[in-house]
Amino acid sequence: MNIGDILVNQIGPVVIAAVIGILGVTIKAVGNVIIELIQKKKEEVEQKLEIGKHQQELATAREVWGMIDEQYRITGKVEDLIKSKAADFDKLLKAKIPYLTDEEISELRQAVAGEINKGKKLLNEDSFKNQLVDIQTKNNQLAQENEALKAKLNQVKSVLPQEEQ
Repeated sequence: MNIGDILVNQIGPVVIAAVIGILGVTIKAVGNVIIELIQKKKEEVEQKLEIGKHQQELATAREVWGMIDEQYRITGKVEDLIKSKAADFDKLLKAKIPYLTDEEISELRQAVAGEINKGKKLLNEDSFKNQLVDIQTKNNQLAQENEALKAKLNQVKSVLPQEEQ
């Protein structure tokens, strides 16, 4: 055997094992980088989907807000405005997007209300004051009529013969 054969027979397998080991480590490192890149892309896509879903929910909330606002705008009376617009909004939005939690509905309502009412007064103060005065006047009139009717009823009772028990 010559020295070349000895080197090839003894050193060859070591060199081959070393090259295979280096290739294995390199492939593993590249594989880990690729897996990490795929994970980041997946998270990015999920985030875009979540943003799209939220934008759709917000658009639906705006639509519901418009419907409720129009319903209350048409009536324009304080008695009707005292009713809970928020409750109507919540109910209608829950019907349109049933998977939303109450907290998510509340957040959407606040977001839409802030957006819609930005730069505009929620209620015209003069109109509110006038309607409040009208309600108080009507309330006072009804109270006076009630007292007058009670007095008349007592007069009628006093004239009618009393039933013996």
